[in-house]
Amino acid sequence: MRMERMLAVFVISTLLVIPSTAVRASSSVKANTVILVSDNPADWAMARLVSNLTGFPVVVTHWGVYTPVVSSRIYSYSPRRVIIIGGPLAVPEYYTEDMKAVNITVVRWGGENRYGTNRAVLSGIKEFGVLLNQSPVVSAGYDPVSISKALEIAINHRAPLVYINNSQVQVKASIAVLSPWTGIKVKALKVVVVNVTESELLALLNEVGQKLDALRLLVNSTNITNIDISRYMVLANNLLANAKLSLSMRDYRDAYRLINRANYLTDRAIRITESNKGVSIDVIMGTMQLMLHGIKPLNPLEYTRLQKLVKEYREYLRENNYTEAQRVLMIIRIDLMKVYSKQAFIPSPHPAELLSP
Repeated sequence: MRMERMLAVFVISTLLVIPSTAVRASSSVKANTVILVSDNPADWAMARLVSNLTGFPVVVTHWGVYTPVVSSRIYSYSPRRVIIIGGPLAVPEYYTEDMKAVNITVVRWGGENRYGTNRAVLSGIKEFGVLLNQSPVVSAGYDPVSISKALEIAINHRAPLVYINNSQVQVKASIAVLSPWTGIKVKALKVVVVNVTESELLALLNEVGQKLDALRLLVNSTNITNIDISRYMVLANNLLANAKLSLSMRDYRDAYRLINRANYLTDRAIRITESNKGVSIDVIMGTMQLMLHGIKPLNPLEYTRLQKLVKEYREYLRENNYTEAQRVLMIIRIDLMKVYSKQAFIPSPHPAELLSP
């Protein structure tokens, strides 16, 4: 039980660092189509572009991390279709299962990486009859600040947003948005140079630091032993420390580079952690407990049924019967999400309360 409480705190920690731009639906808001995307800046920007062109609401999840709370947000819109932007590494297949379980059609616009996803989105949006300008706005696909500015310009010009990763890529662009640290040079009618500010760096530093703290909590609560995870966490922590030093010396270019590298390594470690079957099940179960205690009111029949299912689930786990455990877990997930989609999104218990005996 204490592990489940720790995992619930991990879930709260990760929810708290989901971008503020994530859409929170109320039960009164309906949408025929909803976009689901990870908080990867490149994929998120493409989701916002599509949303601006189509009016589809966007729901955001953490890169590589599944939590039923996100599925409940989607349920609250009562959609017929969900468009997932990003590959299964970015947005896990658990979300697809959740949608199909309640007869919601799922379409995935994703590639092997952010560049493949970028192409898939620009191709997929054509089915909605959206007309875009021929000349794209170009940005480095791994530069969050440039991507943010490029998105703003793409929306204003109703233009495609295209990501590149080196100067050898030949793209006829009307506008290229780049920051000096990328080293990329492209031919465009206009080049917008973006310089990161101190406030932007502090915000990025805080966001990556919170994500790393949440990962550390998860690792400690599940006793994971993995050399790569430990190495990535140590490297990311050192990079953030060096970024703070560069920031104090007003070397913003170097600080930005270090923060982005730390974020990349943290995401890699989170993905490795999530891919562990036992940990994945534990995290989901921790979320179930969080949601169960966070729903108010929950009628006695619903509560009794869910508690019975949770007990049954634990028994299957003790017997190492993962097939049956997964089956029962799916029932719990769907039942909770249906109820939870009508309630407040952020669970009521405070982390300190969940840690109490």
